[in-house]
Amino acid sequence: DVALDFGDSVTDEQVAQFMRRIWERQAEYESQYLERSDAEYEEDNADYLVESFNRLLGRLNDEQKAQLRSAAATLKRFDNAWLAERAKWLGDLEPLMQRGAGWERAVRDLYADRIEWRTPEYREVLDHNIGVLSEAVAELLYSIDNKQRDHLLDKIEDLRRTIKKLEAGKHRSARHFGNPADPWESRLTSVDSARQVVQAASGWQVTRIGPA
Repeated sequence: DVALDFGDSVTDEQVAQFMRRIWERQAEYESQYLERSDAEYEEDNADYLVESFNRLLGRLNDEQKAQLRSAAATLKRFDNAWLAERAKWLGDLEPLMQRGAGWERAVRDLYADRIEWRTPEYREVLDHNIGVLSEAVAELLYSIDNKQRDHLLDKIEDLRRTIKKLEAGKHRSARHFGNPADPWESRLTSVDSARQVVQAASGWQVTRIGPA
């Protein structure tokens, strides 16, 4: 909604520049990601997982790194499907950015309907990768030591403070993350909570490995 409100205050040329930049980024993504071999795709995913969890938990041990690399080896390629879906979304969005009558509602509807466009193949790969990564995260969190646990809880608390600032007065952070005194330790090994913890504390979506 903030972006849509901003859309009323910019010129047609600024909107055109914005769309050109988005399409340029799409081309950059396609060149960068689609040209990878399967081996490069796996290596990139493994490196990304290890780096992400090093930031989230602190230094990982060799066994934990091996767990993540093993998970990366079983992921299905998702970059092509994701970029194709993104290109379709941009193609449908572009004419709406002419900002004719009712354009704000049309953009909201387009965004809301985006999930419905996904092909069975897209959904199958997405579900597979979610399952693989969720299980890997749950196993990893089960193996963390006290120092890593403290590091994770510090990250979560940092996130809580950020959300409180962003959501000033709305109390949304309390609904999503509970009371600061809640025993996070008792939640860290379930697949669903693992996914929530990682998404929340690292800003990383376990639904996709590839371009942001």
